[in-house]
Amino acid sequence: MNKERMARWLIASEPAIQFGPMSPAQSAFLTKKWEIDTLLAEISKHSDDHFGVMPEAVNFGHVGTLGALAETLKSVADQLAKRGEYADVG
Repeated sequence: MNKERMARWLIASEPAIQFGPMSPAQSAFLTKKWEIDTLLAEISKHSDDHFGVMPEAVNFGHVGTLGALAETLKSVADQLAKRGEYADVG
């Protein structure tokens, strides 16, 4: 795959967009990337709405829920950035 085609492949925003023949692995990769992008957009939407909680209704249950979500997202970020338990050793 030449550099121009690779660049277009990397910026494809939907799995259906293909620039030339793709391997099954490339197609599956783009499908999963699109799935992740969709989930991130959904999370961002909920965050922008303060997770549906009105300021006067906030309690420590909400804090616990957000704490659990933050912990899960931190683990994902750590995997991607190779931090903490996911850091390369050596």
